[in-house]
Amino acid sequence: MSSDGHQEEPGRDLSTWTLDRLQTFIHDAHGQQLETARVAAQGQAYNSSRPREARRQWAKLSLLANGRMLDNAEGRSARVAQQDFMLRMWVIDRLGPDNWA
Repeated sequence: MSSDGHQEEPGRDLSTWTLDRLQTFIHDAHGQQLETARVAAQGQAYNSSRPREARRQWAKLSLLANGRMLDNAEGRSARVAQQDFMLRMWVIDRLGPDNWA
């Protein structure tokens, strides 16, 4: 077990992290870490007490994590594509269309 302060514990509650902190984490994450980050960001996107634009940013972050999972999907690409589709459709339905780059 490492005592390195830069490594995040896989079980850590990412739902309390800021958007910037989670985005930095996603940049270096892999495997289950990406799935955990995707779920945390998606949960923030679904939070109706947040402003619309903040929810969009969280959704984009969730899609970023999901896309990184696709890079290493190894047979799970259909699941990753489905998650991408479902979140995009939810955003269009609830927050309106956006220029998704």
